[in-house]
Amino acid sequence: MEFTLFLIFLIFTAPVFLVFLYGLFPAHILLSTSVVVFLTVLAIIAKLISEKQKKQKYEGILSGLEKLVSKKSEIELPKPGAPAEVLDGVPEKLLKEIEIPETKEKAITIAGLLLAGRKLYESEKFREAIPVFKEGVRITEDDPVSHAVFLNYLGLSHYFVSEFHDARNAFGEILRDKEKIDDVTIIAAASGNLGSAYFSLSEYEKAREHHEAALKIHRKIGNRLGEAQTLGNLGLLFIDLCEYEKAQEHLEAALKIAREIGNRLGEAQDLGNLGLVCFSLGEYEKARGQLEASLKIAREIGSRLSEANNLMNLGNVYSCLQEYDKAIEHYEESLKIFREIGSRLGEAQGLGNLGIVYGNLGKYEKAREHHEASLKIHREIGNRLGEAQALGNLGPVYANLGECEKAREHHEASLKIHREIGYRLGEAQDLAGLGLVYTALGEYEKAVSYFEQAKAKFAEIGLEHEGKKYDELIREVEKK
Repeated sequence: MEFTLFLIFLIFTAPVFLVFLYGLFPAHILLSTSVVVFLTVLAIIAKLISEKQKKQKYEGILSGLEKLVSKKSEIELPKPGAPAEVLDGVPEKLLKEIEIPETKEKAITIAGLLLAGRKLYESEKFREAIPVFKEGVRITEDDPVSHAVFLNYLGLSHYFVSEFHDARNAFGEILRDKEKIDDVTIIAAASGNLGSAYFSLSEYEKAREHHEAALKIHRKIGNRLGEAQTLGNLGLLFIDLCEYEKAQEHLEAALKIAREIGNRLGEAQDLGNLGLVCFSLGEYEKARGQLEASLKIAREIGSRLSEANNLMNLGNVYSCLQEYDKAIEHYEESLKIFREIGSRLGEAQGLGNLGIVYGNLGKYEKAREHHEASLKIHREIGNRLGEAQALGNLGPVYANLGECEKAREHHEASLKIHREIGYRLGEAQDLAGLGLVYTALGEYEKAVSYFEQAKAKFAEIGLEHEGKKYDELIREVEKK
């Protein structure tokens, strides 16, 4: 009987729960609800029937759970910047404890909580998963390994509802107790996920430190999947640091491994992120091709997170190509998905992108509404980069509305944050924006000074073509 229970658990927990960058196998919410109901019944039965009857009931419940989770769809692909590490299956220690009468009841309860929470998580019901994982954290304080597994999922769930500080705290707690954990896979997962949390909080040096620590462990233990995912996360980091050659190098290395090991979700992720590099370098047609390839895979494997992210990035491409109707179509489609899955970060970014298009179309009041809504969310979730970008986007809107002082204030506030977090592209854009504001105010010497600073900053990050756009403006202003 005990061995049968072990096999049943092994059968329905082991399959394909591999590490991914943004989600796992989607499953209907009914599956998770059913798991919780079964666990409640289990607790009642444990107090009312004999040990023999309990064994029979446990076996029946496990068999029922196996049937409930037997239908699995394709693997999820997450959005760029998300944590990369999801731990596989039920901890071996729990499976062994299920065979011991003295520890069986608690072990099955813990395993059931893990399965119930994970089904919610896999169904992208991140908000609903949080209390389940919190309960798991509470009842496993005497078991460092299981405790770390629940903390990992708790952190991931917080991350995907844009609660980055809570995510950071959960992953950080795992690393603070790493001496008690004898599984280096868990340490690597926590380090990589903590790096992603710091990335979303715009703390780039800490993000890099933790991603590099995770990469070192993955290479040491021969985990090629983890190596590829961490290389991909470092590639994203280098994009934000405007180190595009390093970004491309890391992403191409990640893509090579993903293809060698047959990891389609990794291939799609890396293609999409390479599209972001091309977009940053102004290679819009090439970016569109890579993003469309990534979107195709995302839809084939059923990843709503990745689908939304690729739609938004394609909207950015169409916006830069001045195909505004297509841009709006893609932004609104992505915004709908982000709202449905509870991604406040994605929602804020989508609102900001729509604001940019409406500004380009001369609909300044509508643009302001969208940028202010975006700014509010970014501040609520603690995303300083997003806050700076929203402030910077409001600058030209106020300028076009004739409120040049407000435009200057917003650009200066944006510039201050960009400099504090080390985002040089944003710094260059703010300097150029201030040049435009001072031109409108008739302060031409200041305007030329800011345009020259912007050109120098663009050149510093390898975007000379962006800086050259201001040469004609400088010549015109100097004539005044």
